[in-house]
Amino acid sequence: MRIDIGCGDRPRGDACVDSGAGAACTSTAHLDRYLEPLGFRYNPGAAIVRADALEWLREHPPGPDDQVLMCHSLEHMERPLDVLRAAGGAGLIVVVVPNPLRNNADCADRSHLYSWTPCALMNIMTRALPHHDIAVEAIEGDLDLMAAARRRTPPPRRGAAGPG
Repeated sequence: MRIDIGCGDRPRGDACVDSGAGAACTSTAHLDRYLEPLGFRYNPGAAIVRADALEWLREHPPGPDDQVLMCHSLEHMERPLDVLRAAGGAGLIVVVVPNPLRNNADCADRSHLYSWTPCALMNIMTRALPHHDIAVEAIEGDLDLMAAARRRTPPPRRGAAGPG
C-alpha cells in the first residue's frame, strides 16, 4: 500500500492522511516527475483521512511491502523524529522538504517548524530509520531536497527471542 502523509490537495497514495492544517504551498504537482518513478502517482479518487500523522501511523503501522510519502509535510510536524520512526516498518519512505540553503519557504510559510539542510535531513533519517539505506539529493533546481530510505533488513519480529 502507498501511504501519503500530509497529502494536502494532491494525494499520491492508496491511504492519504492529512491534518488539514494547511500551508502556504498550495500545490506540489511540479514534483510528480520525481515521485512517479518511485510509485507515487496522483490519485484524485483517494480518500483523505483528516488525522494526526503520528497517531495514524501508530494505529496503522506500515509493513515491509508498504511505501510512505511525506511531501512537504515533515517541516510542519511537531515530532518529526517520532513520525519517521512510526513509519519505519515501511519498505520505502520518501521525504521531500524545502532546501533552506536555496529556498526561503521557511520565511514565507509560518507553519514551518523545522528547516532541513541536506546534512540535517540525513541525520534525522539515519537516527529514525537504522534498518534503511538512505540517500538525500537536491531536486527542482536545488529548491527542494528528497530523501529516499529503502529497508535493507527485515523488521524484527515482535516477541522474537534474541541470540543466545
